[in-house]
Amino acid sequence: MDKKNIYQKLAEARNMLRLRNIKPTGKNQGRFEYYELEDILPAVTEICEKVGILPVMNYFSDRAVLTIYDTDSDRTITLESPMSTAKLAGCHEVQNLGAVQTYEKRYLYMHAFDVAESDVLDGTVHTDETPRRQNAKPAPVQKAEPKPQQKKPADIAEYLLQKGLDAEECAKAGRLWDEAKDVLSEADIKERKSEFRLISTNEELIDWNRGTFWRIDAAHKLQDAQIEGNNEPEFVDDSPTLYDNEEENK
Repeated sequence: MDKKNIYQKLAEARNMLRLRNIKPTGKNQGRFEYYELEDILPAVTEICEKVGILPVMNYFSDRAVLTIYDTDSDRTITLESPMSTAKLAGCHEVQNLGAVQTYEKRYLYMHAFDVAESDVLDGTVHTDETPRRQNAKPAPVQKAEPKPQQKKPADIAEYLLQKGLDAEECAKAGRLWDEAKDVLSEADIKERKSEFRLISTNEELIDWNRGTFWRIDAAHKLQDAQIEGNNEPEFVDDSPTLYDNEEENK
């Protein structure tokens, strides 16, 4: 019987992990659940040993890299994520670094082994359930003072900075946006633009940067594969987008 290649092994590992039906234990302020690294890592380690692959994490100044090695050949699958920073209250630099590395490892493992979580918006969208009072007297109209006109942002980075978001992540978003416009399709660009208009927190900005990075990386590798005539291009994991597709605001 022919040995399975690394892609077949990864597909088998994903399915084996799915069949275990692992439940998330993390809770974000009681609003929605998420997977802790310790929820999935023991099962992933056991499954990888069975199918014959070995995941290895590496951290660099600008990116975190998860390399999956085939124990029966020299083939590998590489997944990357831009590095970020953390400033946790009461923690020193080494503890903040450890928090970032744990965060990066969790997301890369989830992407590699196709572990899905609820949409972040599920835990943040609120509805107004306050009933309207009938026959209520209209509130007196107050003349609003003219607001000073805000300077129109020159680019996406400045637009995000005006929302009070992390400057480094804003700059990263600007660079990714410029590259995305050169390599992604019009549909992808429209979706990316609709998403970044909804960003209001640093966590959402980090997820937007990560999702855009994956799409750019996938586009580059697909182009390289087409140029080289390679029928088996380098594996690229499609990062899930943060938001559902929405029509672009006009």
